[in-house]
Amino acid sequence: MVFLSIQRYNSDKTDNPVQKMKLKSIRRNTEFVRIYRKGISCAKPGVVVYCMKKKRGDTRIGITSSKKIGNAVTRNRARRVIRAAVYDLGLDMSKPWDLIFVSRTRTPKLKSYTVKNQIVERLTELGYYND
Repeated sequence: MVFLSIQRYNSDKTDNPVQKMKLKSIRRNTEFVRIYRKGISCAKPGVVVYCMKKKRGDTRIGITSSKKIGNAVTRNRARRVIRAAVYDLGLDMSKPWDLIFVSRTRTPKLKSYTVKNQIVERLTELGYYND
């Protein structure tokens, strides 16, 4: 009879690239409204990007989806797709920017790499990478 030694894999959270990049969130409705009104925006069929440069601080991210998109499952899927695309971007979190990503009706049906490409195009247009 052969006994196999089974070792549990001790998963260190720092090995996961998603865990390495900690995103700061925009949480208050007043902050979202301020960025919607004073920031600049650019739209694509998969995602709308609002951004506003701050005087100091780190980059903060906000992801929203309205009830126009569908039920809760569809809205959560849209937010997950955008979140995965943002993590894949590897944004420089030390820049003083506020970024809001608004999902659209197509977002839940898209893959994260498609949304990622759209976000890169929009951020380039809005001047995030020129800073």
